[in-house]
Amino acid sequence: TQMVGKGLNFPDVTLVGVVSTDKSLYMGDFRSYERTFSLIAQVVGRGGRGEKKGRAILQTCVPDHYVIKLAAKQDYKSFYKEEIIERKRMLYPPICDLCIIGLSGENEEKVKRASEVLMNYIKNKLISENRGHTMPVRLLGPCEAAFGKINKKYRYRIIIKCKNTPLMRDFIRDVLKKGTASKDFGGIS
Repeated sequence: TQMVGKGLNFPDVTLVGVVSTDKSLYMGDFRSYERTFSLIAQVVGRGGRGEKKGRAILQTCVPDHYVIKLAAKQDYKSFYKEEIIERKRMLYPPICDLCIIGLSGENEEKVKRASEVLMNYIKNKLISENRGHTMPVRLLGPCEAAFGKINKKYRYRIIIKCKNTPLMRDFIRDVLKKGTASKDFGGIS
C-alpha cells in the first residue's frame, strides 16, 4: 500500500489491496479521515493505469463509512464538504489553529503535576486578560501524550485551540516564560 501510494507507476498492476483501512481511519488524530481518504484515493487510482482494467479491494469493518465510500469513488469535492463540516463543529484547522504544549520528564508524577500547574496558569491568565473576549480560546488537557513514554521520559500535553495572531503569540510566549517559572518545573522540559 505504501509503495503504490507513493505515486510510482506500475503499468501491469491490475489489482490493488488496502489492508486494515480501519487502523488509519481511527488513529485518534483529527487528520486521520483526511489521511485515510488520501491513501485510499491514491491507491485506487493506481490499479489499471495501462490498457488493462483495474480493481481495488479495501479491507474494512465499516464499508459504509463516508470516508471509505468517497475515497473509493475518488470524490474529493464531496469528501471536502463532509470534512469541513466536522472540522467546523469540532473547531479544528483550518477553522482555528492548534498550539500544543508538551511537557516531559523522568518522573511521571512530576510531569503530570507540572502540566496541571501550567494549565491552571493558562486558565487564570485567560480569565484575567480576556475580559473583552478578544482571544477566543479552547483548552484541552492536560493529558498523557499519544506515546506517553519515550526514551525513559513521560510526556503530557496541553492543547490550545486559538487563532495564530500576534496577541496570541505574545500570550503563549508569556505562558511559557512565566508559567514555567515555578519550582514544579525542576527537571521538566
